[in-house]
Amino acid sequence: MKLRLFCLTLVMPLTLAVHAEDRGLCPPAPSASADTKKPGPPPASTPGKQYAGTVTLLTTISDKGYVCSVSVTRGIDKDTDSRTRERIAKWHFQPAKKDGHGVAAVVKIDVNYWRNANGELVSDPPPPNVD
Repeated sequence: MKLRLFCLTLVMPLTLAVHAEDRGLCPPAPSASADTKKPGPPPASTPGKQYAGTVTLLTTISDKGYVCSVSVTRGIDKDTDSRTRERIAKWHFQPAKKDGHGVAAVVKIDVNYWRNANGELVSDPPPPNVD
């Protein structure tokens, strides 16, 4: 009985790994160092918006364009930072190329936030469609 249980504990993870989607090579995430440069507000695309801040993320992209890891290096507040990190983790990118093949890359992403006339926090521009 113990041997059967032991064999099942070895086989089950392998079965799950076989059925998982191949997201490509994900290198170890770099350590997120604080970004000390605070940029000035970018120009608003629509009049009447007030600049609220920028969330800066350090993102590792796999050789197939999937997001492997996301860390906030500069944020606005915990809730906005968390929502931005979750949203970015769902994005899919065109992978970086070297010699015609996809390679993993580390990318800095800035997401600007504005307050509209109703006081709602919105990103500008809106995020791309997630496939």
